[in-house]
This record gives sequence, C-alpha cells and structure tokens, in this order.
Amino acid sequence: MICTSNLCYLFFIIDAPMDSDLLPTSKYFEILHQHRADLDFLMPQFYNGLTRPAVDGVDGTGAGALSAAAMFDSLSNELFDSEPNKVSLSNFDT
Repeated sequence: MICTSNLCYLFFIIDAPMDSDLLPTSKYFEILHQHRADLDFLMPQFYNGLTRPAVDGVDGTGAGALSAAAMFDSLSNELFDSEPNKVSLSNFDT
C-alpha cells in the first residue's frame, strides 16, 4: 500500500502465464520461485496448453497431458511454500 497525504493506493503484483511455462523444470518456474515472496497471486492459464480442465475435469487427463489438479498442487507447494491461496484456478475455456 502506498499512501499520500490524503489517499492510499493498494497494488497487487499478479502474473498470468501459460500452464506450459509453469513446469518445475522450466526457467520461468525458477524465476517465479526466486521472486515468490513478491507475488500476490498467480493466475495460470489452465486451457489451450498442457492442462485441459474444461474437457478432462480438474483432476483428469486425456485432452491435456497433465491434470489441472497436479499443476495446482505443484504451484501451491513447489513454487510457493504451501500457499494454495496464491494460485487462482478458474475460468476454463475449451
């Protein structure tokens, strides 16, 4: 929060990467992990990539190579320090 003499401003740092960029072996995952304390939310794009929850369901695979639940678990526990509240899992498209 940044405050001036009569106003306060609240800022959030948010990232919305493709799910394919969020594998624990990726350089991008490593960069996010190094800066995880600075991120308020992560909004992965859980569609049109490795995960296809609109088709496979949250914990299924088939159209997608990886379940959204497995990706969510990895982000919550490996990227962040057991902080699932920092990962948004919503708005599935086909």
